[in-house]
Amino acid sequence: MPSILALIMVMILVGQAAAGTWTEHQFIYKPSLGARGEIQKNAFDSGLDRVDAHLGKYKTLGDPGYETLAAALTTIGGNSVCLTIPAGAVSIAANTTIPANVHLKVLNGGSLNISDGATLTINGPFEAGPYQVFSWAGTGKVVFGTGAAERVYPEWWGAKADGTTECATAFQKAFDACPNVRLGKGSYKLTDTSVLLNSTTVAMGYTFRGEGMETKLLLYGYTDKYAFHLNADASKNRVIDWPQGPRLVVGDMLVHGGNSTSASFLYARQCCVKVENIRFNYLYKGFYFEDYCDRLTLRDIHWTDPKANGQFFHLRQGDTLTIDGINIYPHNNNGCSINYSGGFRVSNIIGGIHKFEYCQGGTFENCHIEGGEVKIGNSTMTLRNNFFYNRNLPNGYAVLCDGNLGSYWHPHNHIVFENNVFSFVGMAAGDVRGYDIKIINPKGRDVYVFRNNVGNLAAPATEFISEKAGIVVYSDDAKLGPALQKFKGRVSGDLTLAYDDGYLHDWVAVVPGAREVQYSPAPTFDWSGEGVKPSNLPQGTYYYKMAWYNEVGHTTPSSQTQVTTSAPNKSIELTINGRQPDGFLRVWRGPSSGSYDRYVDIPLSGPHISLHDMGSTLSGYAWITSGVPSVPAANTTMHGIITARDKRQFWSSAAPSSAEFTGVVGDIVWKENPAVGQPKGWVCTVAGSPGTWVSLGNL
Repeated sequence: MPSILALIMVMILVGQAAAGTWTEHQFIYKPSLGARGEIQKNAFDSGLDRVDAHLGKYKTLGDPGYETLAAALTTIGGNSVCLTIPAGAVSIAANTTIPANVHLKVLNGGSLNISDGATLTINGPFEAGPYQVFSWAGTGKVVFGTGAAERVYPEWWGAKADGTTECATAFQKAFDACPNVRLGKGSYKLTDTSVLLNSTTVAMGYTFRGEGMETKLLLYGYTDKYAFHLNADASKNRVIDWPQGPRLVVGDMLVHGGNSTSASFLYARQCCVKVENIRFNYLYKGFYFEDYCDRLTLRDIHWTDPKANGQFFHLRQGDTLTIDGINIYPHNNNGCSINYSGGFRVSNIIGGIHKFEYCQGGTFENCHIEGGEVKIGNSTMTLRNNFFYNRNLPNGYAVLCDGNLGSYWHPHNHIVFENNVFSFVGMAAGDVRGYDIKIINPKGRDVYVFRNNVGNLAAPATEFISEKAGIVVYSDDAKLGPALQKFKGRVSGDLTLAYDDGYLHDWVAVVPGAREVQYSPAPTFDWSGEGVKPSNLPQGTYYYKMAWYNEVGHTTPSSQTQVTTSAPNKSIELTINGRQPDGFLRVWRGPSSGSYDRYVDIPLSGPHISLHDMGSTLSGYAWITSGVPSVPAANTTMHGIITARDKRQFWSSAAPSSAEFTGVVGDIVWKENPAVGQPKGWVCTVAGSPGTWVSLGNL
């Protein structure tokens, strides 16, 4: 019955509409006055008007009055309309502007074909999927107005993430149209063509991002060429003068040099760049910045297996630089080269050969340099909390302070070495150790300051093998060499060296300042999981625990972490956080919870450490399987400092009573919460574990 009534109503309406008129958008006849009077007609008409108005906001090219793009824009006028381009080609023969009130939507199979010399300007919202929607002849191009597109995709110009389609031209068209380019998952191939990011708009900011390591750029066939130029033409000439140079944010992708002999990533001039979360494989050069590039930031970058003589990063003239969290592998490849720059911070780098010339106010800290070196010339900077593994050094030194580099801007060195470890633990018998620090031709006003550095020699007998240990100074004046021989070996305490006109002017041994050496809070495993490095680790579940040790004792051990590998030969990545004293990190590993069959000591320091378990080694340090020490008990009471003359002072609620603590004659324990009538503290009179402790008297 309801269906019969509906049919009757339709027939009545059609009959009524016969005397009506077309709606504005050709939707349906409006009925004349119906049998039920004016009220019914008004209700019907108002409802139909609302439907008609809604349909008027959504039009498809090819509808009546919208047969061509030009006709559609004329019909739309100033109304807000979403115009859909269906499958098929739309010709743009002359300059055409899509106004801001038109939302342009192109379906898969639709194509806007732009003639030679014509420009399609899109000022309104634009919508399309990751497929080609633009084609062009000659100089035909697309330009997006401000806010028209949140981002564009190279696929719109014909790029394909299939690893075989050449995408350089599509990339160029995308950057010419809009400063925000987004890549999807897959492999984009570029061959021997530089993409130019050369906006002439003041304060233009580019963004170039992928979808993480699932987005790959394959730079194939490049011959001594950078894939991307920022503010530089094909000949590397500057396009926009400082300080109006463009900005760039780039990240979240893997860049692969492929079979190229010299593929490089980014060349830039007078600009500001932020780079994060990128991995480079088989690349020749990563970044080259020059001509006053300020406020550069590079974070979380892996640079692996570079081509011979490659360079990860080079800066010539720029201030306020931050480089943090860089892994260079193999470790002896060229890392950072910074010239004529100031206010930089280079930190948390693993590996690399690094060079600083004519730099002011810089720091190099929390780095692990193995098989590499640091070169410094005519600079003011601080090296702090670094670990230098003095083995397989290419030039026989971990740090070189070179006075032969000229006298431009700042004709001398002022270098502070603080809390660094120079280690050759693990070298075979008879190996000759490289220099910790080599100083060549110090000049007038040169100053070198050393605080709390450790030579970490394996045995005193090896301290002066072939004169390759500790600090060595070479000069055209032979008097300087012997003057510093007494400071070879362990580089510890506070020492200031000043030079005047090439001669040793003065040296002052300063009493070491107090330093905190032990904390009770335990370090923590901040993250752990499978790594990407080659490994001989069998598939299985592994258990880890750790604690920090130094000349006083140990911290509270960490909680146990558990990692299960998904397949054989998967490495394990461990990221460690925590407040850490000077000393070394002891890590235990075992096959079951609470059972540890190996350990390793790693002399690192810093608030954030990444370790890689490769099966037989942990970040290059061999696991020790014999004489595995027990995990210590928690340290919840003792913390302290080392003061003048290496005297130790601690704070606790009571004198040491456990064998976990070893007292040294002269140690003092001060009462943590002093009170009248109670001891002020205790002094160790007989060494031992815990030793003999005598009260210092009551308050």
